[in-house]
Amino acid sequence: AEGERQQWVLEWPGQVVICVDNIYWTQEVSDAISRNALGEYYDQQCKQLLVLVDVVRGELSKLARKTLTALVTIDVHNRDVVKML
Repeated sequence: AEGERQQWVLEWPGQVVICVDNIYWTQEVSDAISRNALGEYYDQQCKQLLVLVDVVRGELSKLARKTLTALVTIDVHNRDVVKML
């Protein structure tokens, strides 16, 4: 599923990627809270960030790089929020 995510973020416009990413994050955090599994979800987010960072380090168009830079920034913020919970 992780490979699908890294491909998906390159195939859609940046605003769509960021919007859908935040929808999924909200749902996943809600699920993690209800299962008392925020630690596991935090670890998952860290892994997802590492994959995105690897993608950013590769060859990308300017537009894809801007999209991924924004996505990484938002995902880091979201990860930090989960850590504070």
